Amino acid sequence: MTENRSEMRLFDAKGNRLYLDAEERSAFLAAARDQDRKRRTFCETLFFTGCRLSEASGHHL
Repeated sequence: MTENRSEMRLFDAKGNRLYLDAEERSAFLAAARDQDRKRRTFCETLFFTGCRLSEASGHHL
């Protein structure tokens, strides 16, 4: 029987970070606040929920 487990990783197979650090998250939120309402809402949804861009498929800005 094969066990299928999700594993939390900070880096991809090539050693690239998968997540933003605190400073980058703050910069993202600040930049989002300068956008029109539709884009700002989308960015804030990603920011405050932790939703990944790939998980928000179907959203077209």
